[in-house]
Parts: sequence; structure tokens; C-alpha cells
Amino acid sequence: MNLIEKIIESKISRYGIWTLAVVIILSISVLSLITDKIDFAKETGLKIDGLLKGIILLIGLIFLVQILLWIWGDILFQAYWWFRLKFCGEKIVTIPDVSKWVYQGSLRIKDDLEITSSNSGALIRNPKFKNLRVKLGIEILNGGGVGIVFRGQDLENYLMLQIGIKDNSNYLTITPHVRFLGNFETFNIDLREAYYATKLTCRGVGDPLIINLRVQNNEAILSISKVNQPSEHDGFIWKIPTHVEANVIQRPNKELRQLEDNQFTSRIWFRNKHGMFGFRAYGLEKARIYDLDIEEI
Repeated sequence: MNLIEKIIESKISRYGIWTLAVVIILSISVLSLITDKIDFAKETGLKIDGLLKGIILLIGLIFLVQILLWIWGDILFQAYWWFRLKFCGEKIVTIPDVSKWVYQGSLRIKDDLEITSSNSGALIRNPKFKNLRVKLGIEILNGGGVGIVFRGQDLENYLMLQIGIKDNSNYLTITPHVRFLGNFETFNIDLREAYYATKLTCRGVGDPLIINLRVQNNEAILSISKVNQPSEHDGFIWKIPTHVEANVIQRPNKELRQLEDNQFTSRIWFRNKHGMFGFRAYGLEKARIYDLDIEEI
């Protein structure tokens, strides 16, 4: 049983008593409303008049709706966004006002966006995308790098491609991340330098970069170029994995500790879901984002 299944199981166990209560309340209410064969006053000593029966039925219905929303809410949410994107189309052609974001850390928005000290990241609340095409300009202002986030369910669960400046050089690196329950899976430094270094150099901090990202189904393609200098590579291709094995633990939790002895991987449940788009700049990392253009494909 993977981590998500454990969490779902624990939720069901917590809600089990409420489900039983709903069944009992609804059964009593419906029976008492449609038949006079049950003499509550005689059997229980409790007189249930029409008003009380209605109140009991209402309470039961409220609990039932809560249970159904908990079970089917995610399915209904995905269906809503599928129809909205399919028939209405969605795009973002400017950086939204700060009130349209959910974020942690420092976020400054005027004509452009400046982000720093944001370990969990910043996500645009709406619209939500599954397959998308993105073009934007980025300046890395304080070394390190900046993460481009997509299919974010919240600040604890998302996919990310980080663009960074390789230590002691002007070479750019592209590093995939999976954020899962507040923790990360990322690649170690050796693998990153060996396989994900681009051939494009920059002047260092503050050099403008043009980013093109295309995410479709289980593949993300990221290319980097500069003004008047086309990209020297065909684009970094990331085959989005099916499972995650966190190697940067930031949110230790009981469920994760329970898996340590016998299981280390969990299914990425949001891998093919619609989600929020955004950015991340950890610690002292700082970046400026401008000319943001996102379109659903």
C-alpha cells in the first residue's frame, strides 16, 4: 500500500463513523416521514413531531453531501476544468495581480514579478492547466536559480523544472523536481552537471533569458535562448515519472516514517491532473519574471 493509499484509508476510517451516522439518521427520518408504523413515543419515549423529523432529515442530508463531496469532489473538479478548457480555452497573457496567487515567501508584482525566499513557491490560482505552452523572460538576480512549476495542486504537491547557473561558471543547468507532500525528489549534483547542463552560456547574474516550455501529457520540453541568440540545443526533454522517492525531506510526517522499513516510492497522483502554474526561488535565490504568456494546448 503506497503513501496516498494510506492517507485515503485513514480518512475513510475517520469518516466511517459519520457515514454510519448518516445512514442511521436518513433511515429513521425517511421511514418516520413516509409511514406511521413506527411508534417512536411508545418504543423510545421520545415524541418526534413533523418539525423534528424535518430537522433530522436535513442534518442527515448535510452529512451525506459532505461525504459525497469528499469522495467525488476531485472527480467533479477535474471534469469542470476539462469542460472549461475544452470549450472555452484558457490563457494568461500578463502577470496576474498578487491577489490572484497563493504563495509563500516574498512576491513583488508591478509590471513584472520578483520572487525570493520562497521555498514552497508561488502559484497562480486560476486558470488551471494540464497541457500548456509557456513563453516568458527570466533574469536570475542572485545566483542559484529559479524553478518553473506546473500541474501544482497546492504548495505541497507539484512538478518543477529548475533553471540554475552552474557553480563557478556561466553554464546553465536544468534540473527536474517533484514536490510531494512537502518534500522533494531531485537529482544529485553529479548527475545534474553530467546530463542536464545546457550548451548555452550567460553573462551570469541578471542576464536576460527567453524560456519556452511545452507540457503535454507525460512529457515536458524546456528550451532556453537569449535575445538575438537562438538556443544551441533542441530543448531538454523530461519524461515525467510515475512514482516519486523523496530525497530532500522538508516535511517529515508519520505516514512517511511508516514507509521507511518496507516501501520508499509513492505514485505521483497529480501526474496527469490539471493544476496551477507558478515559480519557486529557494532561500537567497532571487529572480525576475516578465512577458509571461501561457496558453492551454
